[in-house]
Amino acid sequence: MRIAHLTLDAILSISCRIGHCAAGARALMAGISLKGLLGVSLLIATSGCFSATSPQASAVSTYSVGACNPLPCAKITIATLPDLPDTFAPAAVATIRHRVDEALYAPLDDAEQAITRERLIEGVQAQYDDYMMVKDPETVVDWQLSRSAFIVFANEDFASVVVKNEGYLGGAHGFSDEQLFVFDGKSGKLLTWDDILSPGSREVFVRAAEAEFRRARDIKPGQSLEDAGFTFEGGAFTLSRNFAVTDRGISLHYNPYEVGPYVMGATDCMVPMDVARPALKLDVSNLAALGPSGGLL
Repeated sequence: MRIAHLTLDAILSISCRIGHCAAGARALMAGISLKGLLGVSLLIATSGCFSATSPQASAVSTYSVGACNPLPCAKITIATLPDLPDTFAPAAVATIRHRVDEALYAPLDDAEQAITRERLIEGVQAQYDDYMMVKDPETVVDWQLSRSAFIVFANEDFASVVVKNEGYLGGAHGFSDEQLFVFDGKSGKLLTWDDILSPGSREVFVRAAEAEFRRARDIKPGQSLEDAGFTFEGGAFTLSRNFAVTDRGISLHYNPYEVGPYVMGATDCMVPMDVARPALKLDVSNLAALGPSGGLL
């Protein structure tokens, strides 16, 4: 097994409008990942352009299982979370990193075991060995697994973090999914919708989020979500558990298969801050970013 340690010195910023370049951006992201450039997420706002940038360098490690060049192999690339704001309590930083690492190093199967980088790599190696045994040597192809963690927004009170998981592991097609987290900077607590929405405001916020979801997917007025091809339980829109708080709004991410078939891909939408603010319990009246990136770390 060969190990190379790299540092991301250049970070790619992507900004686009849904309906114009979402498909192209997804294809671009796939191409970037195959080249090992990590730490980039596509968070798309329907009310404008939303840039996700990370000027802080991530520590990136690349592992190879198999011979590679010209023989096939499995390549694993992991980009760890950059430094959190120094205003965060040390105990909170430790708690946040532990929670992010659980997502970053989650095993490929559901086996109950300690979640570590080593076990993830061992799991990929075991599955790739099985793949090589059952596949015709002339049809085997390289496997790719990329895991990256990065900060999309942070201030002295909280941080919004994304863990991206993508690649190809021998199936009918590749995969890509994201987990979004919002952490409290004092306690390290993972915040939920109940933590950020004021009592009695959830229904209003859900209506605003559904309007942005419909705009993102170009669903016609009066058309049901089910008729548009989505599979929300009971046909009623629900908030994704994957959301991020930024100075520009509340971003929601729905992974492939989560509310629709794979062919429909992922859906990103954002409730602008001026719309979301009245519904928020979280104090976002003075969002001051700790960095030169205009509110995004």
